[in-house]
Amino acid sequence: MFTGLIEHLGTVSSIERDAGGCTLTIAESAPILTDGHVGDSIAVNGACLTVTEFDKEAQGGWFKVWLANETLDRTDLGERKVGDQVNLERAMGAHVRFGGHFVQAHVDTTATIIDRKPDGESLRLLFQLPEPTPERPSLLPYIIPKGYIAIDGTSLTITQVDDSQRTFGVMLITHTQEKITLSKKAVGAKVNIEVDMVVWRRRRKPRFAVASDLLAVRAETALQVTARVDYDRTRPPSPFKPHTPTLSLNTVIKPKAKVNSSATVANRKVQAPRVASPAPSVRSPPSARAPSPFKPTHSGLLQSTSTTAVSSVKARLTARPASQHSPTTPESRQRSLTTVPSDSALSARGFVHEVSSVAIAGEWVAATICD
Repeated sequence: MFTGLIEHLGTVSSIERDAGGCTLTIAESAPILTDGHVGDSIAVNGACLTVTEFDKEAQGGWFKVWLANETLDRTDLGERKVGDQVNLERAMGAHVRFGGHFVQAHVDTTATIIDRKPDGESLRLLFQLPEPTPERPSLLPYIIPKGYIAIDGTSLTITQVDDSQRTFGVMLITHTQEKITLSKKAVGAKVNIEVDMVVWRRRRKPRFAVASDLLAVRAETALQVTARVDYDRTRPPSPFKPHTPTLSLNTVIKPKAKVNSSATVANRKVQAPRVASPAPSVRSPPSARAPSPFKPTHSGLLQSTSTTAVSSVKARLTARPASQHSPTTPESRQRSLTTVPSDSALSARGFVHEVSSVAIAGEWVAATICD
């Protein structure tokens, strides 16, 4: 891969021809041979060639390349003579700026210079492509105004195109004229042409372009459909989940009141007295365990507050005598979900003694009462 920015001008020092092609020796090329190796690719007048031999010192640095008959037929290198200058560019490195355009150095055809016109300090050149053939179709569909084109390996901008005359033009600024061989070529000379590979692939493979456009349209349509589905959040109920009725804004939710020891029973229907359940069994306190090194001890606190705990529990949970209540309307005493049996055999004193002994055990109170 190349950029189309010419690095150096070399000079043809020898040409060796045979039936299979020819070997070019290009001298005065030391600046591009500092990091050279046999097998490197160098673009010579826009044609990618492989280095077969080189010397960094002799003749100002020289290297040899082999040209096959296909290369001689497609390019103007077969017309070069000893002493001619050629444009040289090494393959692009990943650490350098990409200042030109994608150049493969695969020459498509040659064109002929038919006009040269100065434009101030710039130079305008006009080229004509050969007649198209079945083997070599016209390249005009891939040459567009303000597009890229590689002429003798130089990345240039197209200024004009005339399809009827098979012509196109470029303009060279002063700096470019000094760095390449194109400005030195006369009217009637041939140049190597390589069209922009991006335009070539776009127009050469229209079915791929159409396919990519269809994919883009489908993706856009899919996004629109997704947006509509996401906006409409209603969906049918799942057959695998139980139906839960939805509550409207007008639905009145009546919370259930929690009945404590001071609550009284009012406006209830007369029901048959319930059979008293047996007294809850008192569990033995859990076995003692070693105190935690991260929590303060509560032994002193238990001793000092045992009497207060008993009195506080006695105040909250003191049972009333059974004679004060109607036998047909038993009193409901609840702590959370626990009902205290209204058995006359369970005296108030005995009940308080049971709760107070459990209260000293700390967290074990909830478990005993729930039983």
